[in-house]
Amino acid sequence: MKRRYFNTREAAERHLEVRRKAAYKDIDKKGWKIVGDNSFVCQEYLWEHKQIPFDETFVGKLFKAHDPNFESKNLICEATQTEIKKWFVILAIFTDEMIKDLTNFKPIDYEAELDAIIKETQVIDKNVVGDIIKNI
Repeated sequence: MKRRYFNTREAAERHLEVRRKAAYKDIDKKGWKIVGDNSFVCQEYLWEHKQIPFDETFVGKLFKAHDPNFESKNLICEATQTEIKKWFVILAIFTDEMIKDLTNFKPIDYEAELDAIIKETQVIDKNVVGDIIKNI
């Protein structure tokens, strides 16, 4: 969901109340109980986004050094924080169903996950990285 920004705290608080009422209505329709509401408004600096060709990035130049025929049509999104501050809403309503879901989570077998990652990295040819560095 795209974040909606406001110029004033008051506008953000009005929007929070509208969103909160709509959420409460949806939760009530489903027959769930609200166990907590930590919703709030907050202010942050905005970000400016621009797209640049992958070939112009550091990694793109590494690929090009390794393989002079490398060409990419992909674009990378570059983000820069601006000096402009805006207000936005965080809706944080907790229901009994959410708590039930959280208590029924099965724990992750982190040892099995770690073993799979280690085996996967062992398959990667270590010489590829060395070749790229040599050709820089």
